[in-house]
Amino acid sequence: MVNGEPLVDSSAIISELHRRLNPSKATNIPPAAPAPAAAAPAAPGAYASSIGSTTNSSSSSSTSGSSGSGGSSSGGMAASVGHVGERGVAEGQAEGELDEETRWRRWVDGHLVHLLSPNIYRSPSEALEAFDYIATNGNFTAWERTMARYFGAGAMYVIGKKLKKKHGIADERKDLYKAADEWVAALGERKFLGGDTPNLADLAVFGVLRPIRHLTAGRDMVANSTIGPWYERMEEAVGASARITEADGATSAGAAGDGAAGK
Repeated sequence: MVNGEPLVDSSAIISELHRRLNPSKATNIPPAAPAPAAAAPAAPGAYASSIGSTTNSSSSSSTSGSSGSGGSSSGGMAASVGHVGERGVAEGQAEGELDEETRWRRWVDGHLVHLLSPNIYRSPSEALEAFDYIATNGNFTAWERTMARYFGAGAMYVIGKKLKKKHGIADERKDLYKAADEWVAALGERKFLGGDTPNLADLAVFGVLRPIRHLTAGRDMVANSTIGPWYERMEEAVGASARITEADGATSAGAAGDGAAGK
């Protein structure tokens, strides 16, 4: 949530990350081209499989250039994202890499974001966990906070189940773990999809997963997939402003869930 407004899609999220890194150069990142309309919900993994050949070729060509240790400094990241914000692609980026980046940004908006609400609101207790932010934010009386928390959590629990059915999600947790592993597999030997520094696809995935990191869904994801090391590198690259603590988790997750619920 930024200034009281939820960040709904990956373009808004990465624009906000860019604004934080470059406060004097606020830039709106254009959204990735939308995926063609499908007659039925795509099976989990369908988006990633369509990326396969591009990912493999880019992974092999980038291996030798990404052998450095440790994450990039926030200053270096700011310079990199500055190029992305001003030109739409990182300076020196090859056409094949651009295609890969665009495809994965499409995957974020067409698949990954749809896994948020079913996971955040998977059970009544997890819905309450996500809605704890109402207890500490907003101009509510104690009675109003309690009513909003429980009625809101109850409503989002129901909505989460409807979204799960709408998007053809069989097992929300397994699909979340699978999506995380698909993303890491796309990196190959690279530190980031963008090589030594994150590109827009890295920022999009990070921005979508960041709000749930310290909720039950996020802790389960890190414990049951291979995404943890990449996520830690992203925190280091983007800087302290992107780090979220367990105490902050419910606040951001509530906003992210509200945004995802509209999809």
